[in-house]
Amino acid sequence: MIISFLLYFLIALLPLGVILRIPLAVSDIHLYLQDLVVFFLSLILLFLHAGKKKKMPITKRIKLFALFVVIALLSLIVNIVNLLPNQIFTSSLYLVRIAVYFSVYLAVLSFEKKGKILDFLFLSGFISSVLGILQYFLYPNLANLVYLGFDPHQGRIFGAFLDPNFFGIIAVLTLILGNYQLHFKKRGGIFYLLAIFLIVFALVFSFSRSSYLAFFSAMICFLVLTKKFTPVLANILFFVFFLAFIPKTSGLESVNLVRTSTVNARVDNYLKGLALIKKQFLLGVGFNTLRYLKEDSLQSHEREKYYNNAKRSHRSILR
Repeated sequence: MIISFLLYFLIALLPLGVILRIPLAVSDIHLYLQDLVVFFLSLILLFLHAGKKKKMPITKRIKLFALFVVIALLSLIVNIVNLLPNQIFTSSLYLVRIAVYFSVYLAVLSFEKKGKILDFLFLSGFISSVLGILQYFLYPNLANLVYLGFDPHQGRIFGAFLDPNFFGIIAVLTLILGNYQLHFKKRGGIFYLLAIFLIVFALVFSFSRSSYLAFFSAMICFLVLTKKFTPVLANILFFVFFLAFIPKTSGLESVNLVRTSTVNARVDNYLKGLALIKKQFLLGVGFNTLRYLKEDSLQSHEREKYYNNAKRSHRSILR
């Protein structure tokens, strides 16, 4: 009973995104109400299964996740000499958070009424989109939060996630779930259809090109796996319909779908990442420690030469 309540409560918190941040004295560490819910869920699962003779079956996903945790922890330990104590503590907390959040999978694994969870997940994603649409008209940018490190995202839907890319991915996942429920489980009928219509609108007005790519990739996969052409065509038509209404002459860089500034920044990040991989291929620089890498640590002759060569190669390909 308590497991199902916590699962539903966690899903209900999804539309509230990151606005449920709990202030802490440590500036580098952020805690959210969702974290506390998942923590209690993990404790209850541990308590329930600790006293049982019949343990939870060890699935392939559990084994793979355990392997990931071991490698991530080893990566952190190997690089511990390059980090300050507070940096080690902060970095390891993210690994703890991932391990705790895995308890959600374990809880769903033993949950009997998975269909109801899927319905509730879709409803939660739909509410996220509705709140995002309201945000678009009532709170169109984050200019007042720039001092906290947020991008303005002017003229875009970012919802309670305060980031259009995160919002866009949530919208895409909700669309996948909605189409599955509508066309295979025959759930919701007209409500699901109208909800999908609004979610596509919210996705388009996030102006998140990575989410657009995820959307079309999801539609292709849906078509290949289900052989159902009608729902895929309907979703794409909705997308194209709303795309025709996006502002063309607003002058805002953030809503310019052919903007190159973010692309260039990502290419630079990818090239730096490749340089790091080349230098420390096996275990990396330490799990969740990239933020602590100083710029001068990337300026050795070998890395600089690799970065410049890779950049020239990239430009020649673009030509």
